Amino acid sequence: MEYPRLESLERLGFNAIFQTQLRSLIAANADWSNAVPARVLAQGRGQFLVSSGDKSVRAVLAGRLESAVARVCVGDFVLLDRGASDALSRIVHVFERSSLFQRKTPGGSPEPQPIAANVDLAIVVCALSADDAARRVQLHGVNVRRIERYLRAIRSAPARAIVALNKADLSNRALELAEQLRAELRTVPVVLVSAEQARGHSELESELLPGSTAVFVGSSGVGKSSLTNRLLGLERQSVGAVRSDTRGVHTTTGRSLFVLPSGALLIDTPGMREFSLCAAESDEAGTGFPEIDRLAASCRFRDCQHAGEPGCAVLVAIESGAVASERLAQAHKFAREMAWQRDRYDPLKREEARSLRRAQTRAVRAGQKQRRN
Repeated sequence: MEYPRLESLERLGFNAIFQTQLRSLIAANADWSNAVPARVLAQGRGQFLVSSGDKSVRAVLAGRLESAVARVCVGDFVLLDRGASDALSRIVHVFERSSLFQRKTPGGSPEPQPIAANVDLAIVVCALSADDAARRVQLHGVNVRRIERYLRAIRSAPARAIVALNKADLSNRALELAEQLRAELRTVPVVLVSAEQARGHSELESELLPGSTAVFVGSSGVGKSSLTNRLLGLERQSVGAVRSDTRGVHTTTGRSLFVLPSGALLIDTPGMREFSLCAAESDEAGTGFPEIDRLAASCRFRDCQHAGEPGCAVLVAIESGAVASERLAQAHKFAREMAWQRDRYDPLKREEARSLRRAQTRAVRAGQKQRRN
């Protein structure tokens, strides 16, 4: 059987994992032998910009996939029906992902919101501020607890993580703050950069390997699009003016995948004002704190919650100062957050809660009736 030529698509990250899937798909479904594999570069209003490596086209989901529109995202690999006669290509299949960075959909929806698929590296971008506004703005741009939240989702993706501390040119304490952040995050690399002055770009570029996919994530105004433009060597992403308090503004409104001159792939994303973890996050990601997960293997009880149980190696490490108590408190917070989501949206849990409320109501009414008699 003849397979499609993939040399151009390989430059978009179509590696052996996806090539194996393609061969299996074609062997199982002869109708797909003429389908074209492609990667999603951007999405918006029910349409997708996809590329086969040779050219980019607009595409829509085939009818049977329309219910999955919210689950297809930038970075996905898909199959296009090139036999379609209409102006738009049709996506007839979505490949299984090697990784998925996602969050809980803002608002009341129980569904996870995919941000970027098939990423190898996630770069959490935060920003320093001018020294005269450091105390006020630093809490926005360099919030350790918020960074840890991103890192928990990245580990669950799974993907490698680094932190890019941007706008280093604005603070005389940049090196000091970078060291403090490294000490807080322990095993996660921290790169000090400046999109304005091209500072630290060689160190950042060394993390972006040809054929691998990275994604920028972080709050609005921290300079993700400015860094993207610097790495591209041209102005592709719109950048908002800096405010009087040295913070940027929310400018990027969509996710886009770019091919860098080095051959690496980079996904730029809009700023996230809200970032909640998904109940669907894998338990294999552990607590999200590597030092706690390593110590947990030495606890007396396999299901130790590190909340006062005897023989808890994590609590011993906290007492000795080897592990920061704030890290364990954040791990407990993440666990409670995801457990609450699972209980809230799980059909069986909801039915149990309704049954309990009905039983309590009947008991209250029976008590009121007994008192009246």
